[in-house]
Amino acid sequence: FTVSCHPCWNAMANVNQLAREKTLDLFAVTASSTQEIEWLERNFNPDFPIFGFEPTRFGEVFRYWPALYYLVDGRIVGKIEGDIPTLKTLTDVHLEGWKAR
Repeated sequence: FTVSCHPCWNAMANVNQLAREKTLDLFAVTASSTQEIEWLERNFNPDFPIFGFEPTRFGEVFRYWPALYYLVDGRIVGKIEGDIPTLKTLTDVHLEGWKAR
């Protein structure tokens, strides 16, 4: 997430739904400042932690946002960039293929 990313704001409901299910360990990474993270937390009440990432490196590491990365043992085995799916779509369409990797 970044505080100026309106698509990120739009994704918040689906990300919160994923976090509430407690089937995945979910967290957000942002290049936003501490004050901007506090703004995100006040305005969107996320059900997951938000961690700051070095702003000068954020664009090098994360090319597109919002994005959802699925990690197994610290390795990215799946990702979705752009629209973050609902839990049902994530489960029915994406997770089974990712878990098989």
